[in-house]
Amino acid sequence: MATTAPLVIARPGTPTSASNRHAVLAWFICTGLPLGLFGLVNLGTERLGILPLFFAPFGLPGWIGAIVHLAQLALLGSAYWAVTQSAARSPARFWLVALILGYVALPFVTPPLDSLQLSLVCSALFLLALATISRVGSVSNLAAWLMAPMLAIIGLVPSWALPSLPPMHRPSRSCRATTPRLPADSYLQVPSCHAPPGLPSGRRFFVSECMMAKLLKIDVFTDVVCPWCLVGSARLDQALASLPDDIEVEIENHPFYLDPTVPPEGVDVGAMLREKYGRDPAALWRGGGSEAQKAGITLDLSRQPRMFNTAKAHTLTRLSKANGNQHDLANAIAEAYFLQHQQINDDNVLADIAVEHGWDRGDAMDAINDETELDITAQLATSAAQQGIRGVPFFVFGEKYALSGAQPDEVFAQALDKTISEL
Repeated sequence: MATTAPLVIARPGTPTSASNRHAVLAWFICTGLPLGLFGLVNLGTERLGILPLFFAPFGLPGWIGAIVHLAQLALLGSAYWAVTQSAARSPARFWLVALILGYVALPFVTPPLDSLQLSLVCSALFLLALATISRVGSVSNLAAWLMAPMLAIIGLVPSWALPSLPPMHRPSRSCRATTPRLPADSYLQVPSCHAPPGLPSGRRFFVSECMMAKLLKIDVFTDVVCPWCLVGSARLDQALASLPDDIEVEIENHPFYLDPTVPPEGVDVGAMLREKYGRDPAALWRGGGSEAQKAGITLDLSRQPRMFNTAKAHTLTRLSKANGNQHDLANAIAEAYFLQHQQINDDNVLADIAVEHGWDRGDAMDAINDETELDITAQLATSAAQQGIRGVPFFVFGEKYALSGAQPDEVFAQALDKTISEL
């Protein structure tokens, strides 16, 4: 009796082993491409001395924010793969590509932003993510779920930034002694400032009770050990040197601690950067030196190997306001640290600088070792962080307009012109 071979009916959509392998390979490629793109951008910006700023809420270390960000990029790549598996020609792919590019760029564009600017950027990215997920969800439910964690994180970032934004970035007159929220880019991320020697003798930089027609008040927030503060201060002073004679300028320097936990003996900057970023800091130092050169400063960051506690330096600067040369003294301390490679936590070094700026040596020694004065300085630094200042240098013009970072010369000129026009 003849036998009949069993009839095998292929189910539509059942993948073969070959198609399975192709799908897995496509997933690896789609997931890895955003990470690879981020790595390339990071290498390029590193040469410019720019480090990414990751969001790590609740006081968590910055490296946790980096892991979360990279994980979100991987999930976005997986979402792209899911969309291509469901509908290879769907327009949702292009929305996803735009979102991935924005998410790759986010850590590199945020370092110089203040709280308001940060919230606006993240809100724009959040709206793009909402528009993308609505289109992706109609194609693939899996892709939409893969995007959900990123949507939640981006949605929360503006809420972290906005509550810390003061009505005006003006210095607080009453401070609370709490631990400041430190920026993730604590050392080399925000471009900075230094004052060049030989400013025109006709320009006065402090006026106690001046009856000039136009008085321009500038509040400057810096930390002595921030190289970008050296550069930013230089650019500010260069812009001020070109102002007309009928503009009187009052500059007040305010303390900001990049890291208030630095011990009196200081920490090794190279070792700190290697531990934090896992790479040789030489490229970061070159980037800072090249930016300083544009401001007329010859800066070799590798020659200052230690980062010191700046409480005493800030206290001396703060108490120099009454002498009328606070800004000059602040610049002198920064120059001693970066250009002369001195230990600015040393009492004798600070006393020498103070004497050059009109202090009695004994009074200077007493001031920088007065626990009450040191506490006041710490409170002011805490207040600055509580008001939303994420990094330094940070400038406030006329108690109305804020400028963050060592911006190009033309940006300082525009800020001055805008403020003066409203005096």
